[in-house]
Amino acid sequence: LLNDNRTIVYPNPAHTKININLTGYTAVSEIKLYDVNGKQVAANRTQQVNAEMDISKLSNGVYLLKIITSNGEIINKKVIKE
Repeated sequence: LLNDNRTIVYPNPAHTKININLTGYTAVSEIKLYDVNGKQVAANRTQQVNAEMDISKLSNGVYLLKIITSNGEIINKKVIKE
């Protein structure tokens, strides 16, 4: 379980979408977004080093972004939706 500085999530706070940029990893395999109660509210599967997620329909608040890389690493980041 990683929470490192090689993973960039922007913009944060965000209004309509978040971008995920991985440096030093092979690719993003899956991204999942959870609310503060632990309920999954969004998910995307991809095989790219850069990924994005539409959050325009979500309520304003704090979310936990779980990024799963293609080599199985898990990275958690906090995301704020405005």
